[in-house]
Amino acid sequence: MDHKITIVEERHRQRAIDLIVDIPLFPLHEVIIKPVKITRMMAQNALYWAMNTHLEKHSETGNTKDDWHEYFKEKYLVRIYIKKPENHPLLVSNIEIISELMEKGLNKQAGKLWENLLKALSTTEADVEEFWEYLKCVEHEMISIGCVLPVKDDIYKKAMGMKK
Repeated sequence: MDHKITIVEERHRQRAIDLIVDIPLFPLHEVIIKPVKITRMMAQNALYWAMNTHLEKHSETGNTKDDWHEYFKEKYLVRIYIKKPENHPLLVSNIEIISELMEKGLNKQAGKLWENLLKALSTTEADVEEFWEYLKCVEHEMISIGCVLPVKDDIYKKAMGMKK
């Protein structure tokens, strides 16, 4: 029987210990312990889409919230993701291919690959730290165009790592 336990509390750790103690020596078993990559928090996602919606309603660009999402992905997400190449190896390898194409003068092909890369790029791959940095970039952009969120509620504070 396979067991998978994510240890969040002491009781989870104790459950894992109990399972290991009860494993018979034969047949052989493999125990793998590895850190869990925590992706963005629900509060971060909620804040992000509140920001995009606010921009849609209150900026003078005519952009929809999805337009803003695509704009921010292109402007900030690649730059944030390449800081942790081990987390985003496909992105890094595609950027290397784009650079090689441009060096060879194949700018049209490089541009097409870049467009496809941006379409496939997703904020769902961001860990909590990456998404926090992304939110700070979006917030800074909002401030720079005079479109600030009117209320900084508990979701804002949790998403931005602030105490209540």
